[in-house]
Amino acid sequence: MILGLDIGGANTKASSSDGCYTKSVYLPIWKDFRLEAVLSKIREDYPNVEKVAVVMTGEGADSFSEKRFGIRYIQQRVESIFDDVYYFSIDGTFEREITDEKKFFSANWIASVIKLMDFDKSFLFIDMGSTTTDIIPVINGRICSERTDFARLLDGTLVYIGSLRTNVSTMVEKVRILSRNRYCPIAKEQYAQMADVYNILGDINEENYTCETPDGKGKSIEDSKKRLARIVCCDHDDLTNEELINIAEEIKMVEIKMLFDTITKFLNKTDKIKKIFVAGSGEFVVREALKRINGLYDINYLSDLFGTEISSIFPAFSVGSLLDRCLRYNNLHYYGNVFK
Repeated sequence: MILGLDIGGANTKASSSDGCYTKSVYLPIWKDFRLEAVLSKIREDYPNVEKVAVVMTGEGADSFSEKRFGIRYIQQRVESIFDDVYYFSIDGTFEREITDEKKFFSANWIASVIKLMDFDKSFLFIDMGSTTTDIIPVINGRICSERTDFARLLDGTLVYIGSLRTNVSTMVEKVRILSRNRYCPIAKEQYAQMADVYNILGDINEENYTCETPDGKGKSIEDSKKRLARIVCCDHDDLTNEELINIAEEIKMVEIKMLFDTITKFLNKTDKIKKIFVAGSGEFVVREALKRINGLYDINYLSDLFGTEISSIFPAFSVGSLLDRCLRYNNLHYYGNVFK
């Protein structure tokens, strides 16, 4: 049996290549060094694993002075638990050994895109997680994106906003206070995050609030309202419920507009893309943005195609599935040369 692992900075995700086993563990790798224990528990949960396919983004955690040290840290922890390990590179190939760490920086989205090429050769892939969003155009079986995070920030295919962990003070400069009929600048502190916004508005619940809270306190709607009030230096009782909901809606609309603007930028560049695939724990946010897209596109939500659990850990599922096929063809470079 093949297990896919996607080891990120905030979450470690696992899936069997057939999708029957899935797991996601919140593990902020920059301060929590339990990766080996988490992987050991995954091995215990899925004892029949024979081979492991790995993608990673956790090397970017600022606990590592350089990303290459993060790659080695993750490699050592994986190989302390699993015997037969294959690493997926930014070239779209599997490697048994890591000789050049840079080839393995943040390759998880590439695995997802290649997996979706089973369904179509021209599409836009949108994967919104707790922290970041990938927006990847694919035309005629070629990925039309740069490969590194730095280059993707520049070309817009990596947008550093997510559905949970994004600090709301990075999203907006001011919010409207209804009782004063005026806008108030917000405090540039990490008082609240997007999980609080979506919790207040009912888009997620405590179970979906999978990351830690900014103040280390509870995840109830009332807890989220207390945190949101702080962005304008208020206590909860200083603002009405209507005002807090209005603030949350304003912040939500800013994130949706950011997504909409980036998505339409790529769709307007070509007439060859008619299909859109959407994945991730933030699929519900992308769904709101796509309501503003006209009806010319065939929009496919991976929660409908594969189920919600697979959608939220799609790179882990994808990399396991890709390794399975590569081994059947006896060619670890079967998926190479997929970029424009």
